[in-house]
Amino acid sequence: MDNDRRCYRFYAFVFVALIRDRAVSMRKFLLAQVSMPFGAAGAVLLIYTMTDSQLRNIGGPIDLIVLLGVTLIGAIGTAIFVNTAQPIFGRSART
Repeated sequence: MDNDRRCYRFYAFVFVALIRDRAVSMRKFLLAQVSMPFGAAGAVLLIYTMTDSQLRNIGGPIDLIVLLGVTLIGAIGTAIFVNTAQPIFGRSART
């Protein structure tokens, strides 16, 4: 029950952050796009650390597909995080 409340609080927090930022700023968009490669590399490093694997262990096409999927999810997740965190922690777009 406590986990459900935390989940609802998180989604409420994200919703408020997205509603609060009503303008599209190219600066914020660019920062989110620039952060994507770091998120992709971080996701791959996290997977290799957690599984105790190395890049030379990729053996077949399914390994490459999974690696590309992890990279894509890491990049998209980082962009979403940066876009959501900027209105909360950053300066306002309206100056």
